[in-house]
Amino acid sequence: MKIVPLIGPCGKIPILIRDDDINFFTQYNKLNLIYSEAWKKSFKVSFSIIPYQISMNDPCVPPNYRNVQKNCYSIEKNDKLCSYLREKIAMNQVEIIQHGLTHKLSNGRGEFSEMFYPRILNPVEDSREKVPIHNIIDPVNKDQKYESNFEAYLNIGRNILKKSFNIDPLIFVPPYDDISYENINLISRAGMIPVYGQSKYHKLFRSNLIPSKIKSYLVLRIIKKFANKGFIIPLMMSNLDYFKAEPKNGLPLYIPRRLKLNPISQDEKELIASESKVFLNWVYRTVAHCKIYRNPICILNHYHHYFYDWHQYKITRDNLFTQWSLILNLLDKIPFSWKTNFYDLYQRIQDIRKIKFTETGNKITIQSSQHAVTDVSFKVDKKIELKNDNIICDHYDERIITVKRINPGTNVTIYLR
Repeated sequence: MKIVPLIGPCGKIPILIRDDDINFFTQYNKLNLIYSEAWKKSFKVSFSIIPYQISMNDPCVPPNYRNVQKNCYSIEKNDKLCSYLREKIAMNQVEIIQHGLTHKLSNGRGEFSEMFYPRILNPVEDSREKVPIHNIIDPVNKDQKYESNFEAYLNIGRNILKKSFNIDPLIFVPPYDDISYENINLISRAGMIPVYGQSKYHKLFRSNLIPSKIKSYLVLRIIKKFANKGFIIPLMMSNLDYFKAEPKNGLPLYIPRRLKLNPISQDEKELIASESKVFLNWVYRTVAHCKIYRNPICILNHYHHYFYDWHQYKITRDNLFTQWSLILNLLDKIPFSWKTNFYDLYQRIQDIRKIKFTETGNKITIQSSQHAVTDVSFKVDKKIELKNDNIICDHYDERIITVKRINPGTNVTIYLR
């Protein structure tokens, strides 16, 4: 292919920041400590909210609520947190994402990892006991009846978030990034946009060829190894994937490999040589890769990692916070970045997918069949001949071009040298 469409307007790299596991127990001042600098730099933060957090043995729950009677805690009961986030939503600094329902583990797997059968897990009972769907009560709409088990489980959480934040959450992130292909499709049919991992690791756990016992064993090993460790994860998206017919549903993310590219500036080398150089090197190489190909990048955080183990006021992992500050500054220095959120990115992708182009020799014809699209960029394998004021070259890479406007029914033609 001689031409690859880019998602970001004017060839900019979409940059997203996501933090998982915000729940009833979250103190708003902790979020402010982690993200106040990001907001000053005009980044947007997507918070994945657990609507109905179950008391469980997990770092996202305070120690005194672990390994005790299983109860669920609705985030709407945390008035200070909800008020704080509503203010941030109004300022367009925060996006609310639904992060499952209870964050419960069953046999080592996430609550959306398997198909929903006539009998599903009751969020207020022990994970080994299965009960009929009518025993699950919607804490917001107690008289609400649902047509299916899946609809009930999804909408209980959705209704809690609607009431808590006065918004209808449209983005869905599965707990532990563990979700079946069937449930990805069901979430899309429910009018939500699933965000999910698409690396080899994720495909293995979605495969019907791997026995469930093996999957559960592997997940428990992973949780045991990483549950109490503080980490930040860079995630990538592929521009080309989103232009193809597949994936049809949602926003798939990839865990980057240890890339071989090494276009790192002197400042970045100095930082890599500092403490935690292996991790920072991985993140910086990922950012460097995205800068070349203009791929979207997402930085995944878990706020409670910085306050391990649930210190009330003070950041306890200073080294992790230092890493976060370095990464934030690195992203902020990218001269061609689009600081966005998942919903706006998804809407942009829908516009880009309506564009059609044909290649004939060194001639490329671009067309939008439905409506006008602005600031659409492409990466080509050769330099182009600029014969149209509607087409401009990127200041940093001559092989990236931007068409200022594509009107429906009107062809835009470019010629490669």
